[in-house]
Amino acid sequence: MDINRFRRHTPEEIMREIEKDLQGDSRKIYDNAILITLSYFALESYFIHKDILPFIALGIEKDEAEKVTSKYFSINAEKQELKARAHITKDKFKQNYKPKLFFEHRPKVVYERTWNLDSTEIAILNTVQDGWKRIAFQILLMLLIWRH
Repeated sequence: MDINRFRRHTPEEIMREIEKDLQGDSRKIYDNAILITLSYFALESYFIHKDILPFIALGIEKDEAEKVTSKYFSINAEKQELKARAHITKDKFKQNYKPKLFFEHRPKVVYERTWNLDSTEIAILNTVQDGWKRIAFQILLMLLIWRH
């Protein structure tokens, strides 16, 4: 799909173009027989796992991965509960605790204050983030090559 053709078009025109692109075999993605429902909303959640992170971040051990993943999921669950009780806003939760942030570099002070991580855990997380950036670039490159 050429996204440049959508520049300076109305939302209705863009919708018609997308619908036109979905005609034919591509509509099979909506076939319930082959449709897979993911249990997590954020795709990054699937990669925050003690067995997967050592493959993403070369140089970290499984026990280090387990340390940061268990800490992340613990704080995430605690903040989800606070969000459910309206003690923190949805925007505040998304700003500080969503799974995508596990893979994005942020200042050390953010991890210390919001995630309650120590310097060792922050170093492990930074190694994971560097590995994620490397892999994400490789995946993007593969998709670009596959597309052409």
